[in-house]
Amino acid sequence: MAHRAKGRVVYNDFEGGFWGLETEDGRKLRPNDGLPDAFRVSGLNVEFEYGESSLFSFSMWGENIDLVSIHKI
Repeated sequence: MAHRAKGRVVYNDFEGGFWGLETEDGRKLRPNDGLPDAFRVSGLNVEFEYGESSLFSFSMWGENIDLVSIHKI
C-alpha cells in the first residue's frame, strides 16, 4: 500500500552519512535506495509517495521505506 506525505530532506552525517526525509508530522523516513541527486539538498521541501519496506535494518535513524516518487514543492 502506498502512502503520501509532505516534508523536507535532511542529511545525517552519522552511520557513514545518508539522506532521509522528515514528514510534516515528525516521522523520520529513510529511503532504501537513497534519494535521486536532484533531491540531495538539505531543507528542500518535498512531496513524496512511498511504500512500507520489508528490508530489515539496524539503522539508528528512521523507518526504512521504498520511495515510489518524489517532487519538489
